[in-house]
Amino acid sequence: KVLFQLALTILKENQDRLLQCHDDGDAIMILTSYLDGLTDEDENEKKIVRLIKQSYEDYNDINEEDINRLRLKHRLKVVQTMAESILQSAAKNTLKYTSFTEYEIKDLFYVFKDASRISLTEAIDPRKLAYETYRVGRSEYLVLCKYLSPWFIGEHPEDLAKRLFDVYSISTNSNEIDFINFIRLWNILLNEDFNDKLRLIFIAHIEEGKRRDKAISTLLEPITMYPVSKTSDNKQTEAAASTEQASTSVESKEEENLKIKLSLLPLMNQTEFIHLCKTMYDLMTSAADDENLFHSLTTSSTILFKTGT
Repeated sequence: KVLFQLALTILKENQDRLLQCHDDGDAIMILTSYLDGLTDEDENEKKIVRLIKQSYEDYNDINEEDINRLRLKHRLKVVQTMAESILQSAAKNTLKYTSFTEYEIKDLFYVFKDASRISLTEAIDPRKLAYETYRVGRSEYLVLCKYLSPWFIGEHPEDLAKRLFDVYSISTNSNEIDFINFIRLWNILLNEDFNDKLRLIFIAHIEEGKRRDKAISTLLEPITMYPVSKTSDNKQTEAAASTEQASTSVESKEEENLKIKLSLLPLMNQTEFIHLCKTMYDLMTSAADDENLFHSLTTSSTILFKTGT
């Protein structure tokens, strides 16, 4: 009862600022700042005594029965609000890592959340956002791949899926993958161009630790979004020319960034290259023109193998 009174008093004292918040993150910052002020060494005792006194003056008529009744009455609404808040936070904070829309990220989070387990050690960490505590293990991840991944094909689709899991679980130092890395992986599988997909497959087949760590860093970057400005009708000609120049500039920057990223990739040894070729064969099994693709892959692989040796 006392804790409930104190909580209501703290919320009342910060009411005006809390009503101006846009999301839970803003509210948490305001309340954290307020609570930090209570621990000032000079006047902390006076502040705490005043807070307790105020809580009894304003809310002493509340009893335990009222608290339990209100808890039962509003439980469903609270749970729904918390779920929506977590969903919104996941979409907002991962948008910069992908080319997915906010709606698509929410759909993926629904699926990810249903298959996930909560990290109990991080659930009480105030530095972690709620959605960051959800993780999926290797077995749950393979189930998601079976139904969602366009690369879950061939005779041994689990092999590539496990390699991709190892790439994106390394930053969490565990045998689990969090939602940020999950969405990064799915962004490459579903949204990015052939160069990024090929770079991902290449990195997934690097088995030596230090070389792979260096290569993985080229994947863990935010997506650069290029905004398109709106112009009035009388400036359409200049806008078209400007847009064309901007497009050329963007393409030039993208090519330059790709060269830089490729230059950071480590060399691949013979065993790794053979495994890579096997993976490419598996990915081509469902292609309409698979015979020509197999022939092209065999030819290019042979040339690359001879050149590399």
